[in-house]
Amino acid sequence: MRKIALLLLVLLPLAIQILGHEGTRKTLVIKVEGDITPGIADFISSAINLANRERYEAIVLVINTNGGLLASTEKIIDSMAEAYVPVGVYVPRNGRAFSAGSYILMASDVAGMAQGATVGAAMPIPPEQKVIEAMSGWMRSLAESTGRPAEIAERMVRENLVLTAGEALDSGVIQHISPTLSSFIEDCGFPEEIVEMRMDFGSYVLVLISTPVIAWLLLVLGGLIFVVGLKTPGLFMEWAGGIMVLLGLYGLGQIGIGPGALALMLLGITAMLLELKTGQGFLAVGGMVMAVFGLILMYRSAPLLRTDVDIYMFSATGIIVAGLVGFYLHKIKQTLSLREMLLDPKKLIGEKGIVKKKIPAGGTGIVLVKSELWSATSEDEIEEGSRVEVVGISGLRLIVRKTE
Repeated sequence: MRKIALLLLVLLPLAIQILGHEGTRKTLVIKVEGDITPGIADFISSAINLANRERYEAIVLVINTNGGLLASTEKIIDSMAEAYVPVGVYVPRNGRAFSAGSYILMASDVAGMAQGATVGAAMPIPPEQKVIEAMSGWMRSLAESTGRPAEIAERMVRENLVLTAGEALDSGVIQHISPTLSSFIEDCGFPEEIVEMRMDFGSYVLVLISTPVIAWLLLVLGGLIFVVGLKTPGLFMEWAGGIMVLLGLYGLGQIGIGPGALALMLLGITAMLLELKTGQGFLAVGGMVMAVFGLILMYRSAPLLRTDVDIYMFSATGIIVAGLVGFYLHKIKQTLSLREMLLDPKKLIGEKGIVKKKIPAGGTGIVLVKSELWSATSEDEIEEGSRVEVVGISGLRLIVRKTE
């Protein structure tokens, strides 16, 4: 009897472990929509670590992306390699696994697509020969390591090859054509109980600010708001603008922006700050144009990041907003200048203007000086449209003389 009791004590922990393992027969699902960014890479890495700790039996990445950043793609693939369980990649109906997405699919243990989905288009941008050689070699290596056709994988990089679901299945790039996620999980033989990994607030914020165009917007629009806030104190706009600039810089730091693109953006912000001094609007618009070139350069320096039409829309919007801010600052400067002139009209002496209403000799007419209309008098008769110079002040009336 004692031997039986000892045997039960030895087997009990093992039985509990087996029963516990049976109780966690679940598949962890991670959905990825949009660009592959540092925030997305951190989210996927955390999810895979969770699957390892909680002993999930399978992981499925559901991806729909046009591309992303190289460093983020590398981090995701490294995390997939560290998973203790099979990692599947599924592209839903009308979804895309382009550029960075095709590398992730090629690194998976098993892959599936729905009808209407596509994969490929992995040629780096710009298509420099050195970069193409490096990226095609990596793609070929991923395909060979997962038993997929290396020639097809290499053509995705060298020829920008795109495959439909049927073509991908026929060529051996994927193993299943599944109409839904549930059917893909069933086709793979994964546990049918699904747990979807959801982002917490911190992950969501990181994904947001590490999206290149969002980080750029935070930086440049934050700079504009900061400038406006300095001209209109009391509304706390300078604080809001400053926080946006810091978030933008943090996001760009996460992305790993190149020095050239960052320099253009910072020069643009500097020009916007100098607008406080000039108040003409030109520096605000010029600074935004430099920031736009920085954005385009940032996208061109990321070989797996597709340049969507969105960046041109955002760029145009930014330039328009900069123009409005420049106009606003110009009007503020005019208002302050007028206030100074009303308090001390003698500051107008020496300024040039145009006669808007004829000035009779010794009489009163109207002149335009410093974008404002003033009553004016002169010893000589001056016709409308003539150019004049302010030579004195009589109360709130200007004394002018005709200039050539």
